[in-house]
Amino acid sequence: MSKTKIFLTIGLLLIGAGVILLFLSSSQQEEPSPPTQAQGVSLYGYDEEGALSWLIEAREGKMKDDKGSLSEVEVIFYTDGKERLQARADTLTFEGSEVTLSGKVEAIRHDGYHFQTEAITWVEAVGELTATRVRITSTAASLEAGQFRYDLKSEHSFLEEGVTATLDRSPPLHIVGDKAEEKDGRLILTGGVVVQGDEETYHCARITYDPGTEETQLSGEVNGTLPSGTIRAELVTLSSDGISAGGGVHLLLNHRFFEGTDSA
Repeated sequence: MSKTKIFLTIGLLLIGAGVILLFLSSSQQEEPSPPTQAQGVSLYGYDEEGALSWLIEAREGKMKDDKGSLSEVEVIFYTDGKERLQARADTLTFEGSEVTLSGKVEAIRHDGYHFQTEAITWVEAVGELTATRVRITSTAASLEAGQFRYDLKSEHSFLEEGVTATLDRSPPLHIVGDKAEEKDGRLILTGGVVVQGDEETYHCARITYDPGTEETQLSGEVNGTLPSGTIRAELVTLSSDGISAGGGVHLLLNHRFFEGTDSA
């Protein structure tokens, strides 16, 4: 969209010898046109191959050039012509290719992945959503983080700053880490990871949870404190079958572990 240009015309008129009369002629500005307002707004976006990329629907909105705002908004994102993510918000504002959804923002993915935040930025040119202070829930876990980035095409989430997670297993695991990633329900936390279970605590460099196998793998200098003692290893796997370890395993059991239950 071309921007409005304002011209200031300065005329110089020479009268007689050495006499200068300077005058300013007022610029002939056109009255700016008011923003276009509409009810029941629908906007469509297409990729380079002509396939539907996104759909925006709103109760009402106003637009002028490449700027505008909408209220009571729903945005649907498509990949290869299929609906993949649906987002709702109180308002949507846009300028150029940058869009901000704000006020009770909620989005749900086709597989049940769901996130909530107060504001999220969508940069159409790079196909990403970014936000601060986000809460995510899925069929197997819940997470919170101070920074959030989501790649719309690959459906890959990246989280940083105060990442916390809870795995919905029995018993549940509460996890803290520096960073996290999520893709296809698979969750990875890295950096100073602390895992708190029902009666055990682990410290490690990385934890991976696969909802398909329902296994949780801890790796990288794993140190665990268990009711029966302590364990050190390079890899510890938690599953419904119990605990297994590998790679330089060092197990230190409490003396009570060897005591029988017969008090006679």
